[in-house]
Amino acid sequence: MKYWLLFLPLFLYSHQITLDFLTSKPRSIAKDYYIWRFFDQNISAKEAQAALQMCYVCNYKIFFRYAKKSGSDSIKKIARCLKFSPKELAHASGECLAAGITPYK
Repeated sequence: MKYWLLFLPLFLYSHQITLDFLTSKPRSIAKDYYIWRFFDQNISAKEAQAALQMCYVCNYKIFFRYAKKSGSDSIKKIARCLKFSPKELAHASGECLAAGITPYK
């Protein structure tokens, strides 16, 4: 009885996630988790864009995975600027500073 709990994560991660599966679900935190896992698969930039538009709350983890899948250099530049430390932002360009500055930094 206890052993089936050990194999439960394997069954959850073996499921192939598609855009049809994502569109059938309502916007929620759970759907954001599936979108996050969807970005781990071999998908195109258009599929990644469609999945990002379905997000309920687009946090940094989802955005960084989207940036890896998108074909846009500007999105990748924004993701790189978001990862800069405050010292690196001080020497960055104005566009990068505008994208990367937060109250925390």
